[in-house]
Amino acid sequence: MSIDTAPKAIIDYSFTSQSIRKLAADYGISLKTLASIIGCTSTKIYSKPIRLHTGPAQRLLQLTDLMYLATNYFGSVSRAKKWFVEYNLGLDAKPLQLCQTEEGIKRVENSIFRLATGMTA
Repeated sequence: MSIDTAPKAIIDYSFTSQSIRKLAADYGISLKTLASIIGCTSTKIYSKPIRLHTGPAQRLLQLTDLMYLATNYFGSVSRAKKWFVEYNLGLDAKPLQLCQTEEGIKRVENSIFRLATGMTA
């Protein structure tokens, strides 16, 4: 069997409801909005423990990493949160809105990197 025709495994990842709620609070968004960003149903995000397939789990981990990077650069969660929800001229969007796609997450991460290294974002 070739790699192209091999069945793809679906892996579930578990997250505590506390970690999901903390991430939503860090971003200042509702659980429903967080569910929309990571690509799962809002009812799924309320279950305990939260089991997510690879895609939403990966996006959730990427959002956690972005908040960590932004908090380190801006010096506090509240400043990072403000940056994520305000329009960014360099990104031509609110950073959090871009986090719904892999490409958008990379753009936001690049913007934080550029700010941290003294380039314009």
